[in-house]
Amino acid sequence: MHVTAFFEPGIIEGGLCNNPIERGLKTIERAFRWHKPAIISSHRVNFVGFLNPQQREHGLDLLDKFLAEIIKRWPDVEFMSSVELGDIMAGKRKMMETPLVSIIMPVYNGASTIRLALQSLLVQTYSNWLCIIVNDGSTDGTKEILDSLTDSRFKVYHLPKNMGRGYARQVALDHVEGEFIAYLDADDFYHREKIQRQMDVMISDFTIDLVACGLLTFWNGWGNLSMYEVKGIVM
Repeated sequence: MHVTAFFEPGIIEGGLCNNPIERGLKTIERAFRWHKPAIISSHRVNFVGFLNPQQREHGLDLLDKFLAEIIKRWPDVEFMSSVELGDIMAGKRKMMETPLVSIIMPVYNGASTIRLALQSLLVQTYSNWLCIIVNDGSTDGTKEILDSLTDSRFKVYHLPKNMGRGYARQVALDHVEGEFIAYLDADDFYHREKIQRQMDVMISDFTIDLVACGLLTFWNGWGNLSMYEVKGIVM
C-alpha cells in the first residue's frame, strides 16, 4: 500500500490550492506515520489545462522548494521512481509467498477450552505461524497446560498476577514477529484452513491491510449454534 501526495501548483496562489507545499508535506507525514511509501503526483507542475511558460517556471520553483523541505524534515528520506518502487513491491511479493503470521492469545483461567484453541493451530494447513500466549495470572491449571507445550511455534509468557485482558494483549503484541498479526482467544478455535485462506487474499493484493471472515458461535456443547457471515474484504 502507498499514499499519494498530490503536489499541484498548477493553480497559482489565490486559487484553489493556496499552499501546495504544505498540503503535500501533510500527506507525506501521514504516509510515513503508517510506514508506507509516499508517491508524489506532480503531473501538473508544468501545466494545467493549457501550456503556460510562466506556470512552468512557477511550478518548477515550488517543486524545488517542496523537495528541499522534504529533505529538511526527513533527512534519511530516499527518492526513487515509480518504476523502482514497483520493482521493490514485486520482489517483496515474491519473497512473501509464505510470510510469518503472529497469533496473539491472552488467557485467564482458560483450562477448560484452551486445548481446543491450541489444537486448531496445530492442524492448520498454513504452517508458518507463531503463537504468542500470555497467561494472565491464571489459577485453574492453565499454566500447567501451557508449560507442557513442545511445539517451538508456541511462545508462552506468564504474568505473576491477573492484569486484565487489555494488558495481556499488549504484552503479546510487544512480542510479535513478522508483518502479519492474527487474534485467537483461548475459548475460540480456527477452521483448519483459516490462516491459509486469509493469507491467500492478503498476498494477492498488497493494497489490502485487513481481512475478516465469518464465524460460528456455540455454547452448552454443540446444542446451540449461530453462524455469522462477513462478505467482502475490509481494506
